[in-house]
This record gives sequence, structure tokens and C-alpha cells, in this order.
Amino acid sequence: MQDTLTHARFQALLDQQVQLCLGEVELSAKVLEVNALNRHGDAERDPFSVVFVTDSEENHGQQLYTMKCAELGEMELFLVPLGPKGDGMSYEAVIT
Repeated sequence: MQDTLTHARFQALLDQQVQLCLGEVELSAKVLEVNALNRHGDAERDPFSVVFVTDSEENHGQQLYTMKCAELGEMELFLVPLGPKGDGMSYEAVIT
């Protein structure tokens, strides 16, 4: 999984649809941004953030979501809601 969590792999998903799942709830979302962050200390990889925007304005709070997409498979990400964006809700994951 370490190889899957790279800036380049997520950059390739820009503007593509993914599914964000919370138990029985499945949200359709688009990868809106992938941003490089400053590296600190002896981190194993360069940190980055990923911003998603869902098709629904409903806020499901900060928690672990299962992201599903054909390119990367399934993985758990801790997402934090950033607020409404257009007709949806934006969420951010920080990968360190």
C-alpha cells in the first residue's frame, strides 16, 4: 500500500470519480486537487494532500472513509470536511 500512496498516483486521478464509503453510505466524489506539502524530518515519502468534492452537500464529518477506484483499488483515508463546494461537500486527506 505504501507504493499506492504517492503524489503521482493521486495526481493521475485529478478530475476523476471515486467512491467514498462509510459503512452502507456510498458517496460519489471527484478528485479536485492534489497538493505537495513540505517534507519534515526523516519522513518515508513526500507528504501531500488530496481534496475531494462529493455530489451531495451532506456533511458526514471527519472520520475514516474507504476510497474505491479502479486505478488504486480500495484504501482507508482519514478525511476532514472543508465545507460546501458548488453543489457538494469538499473533504481533504493529508498523506504523510
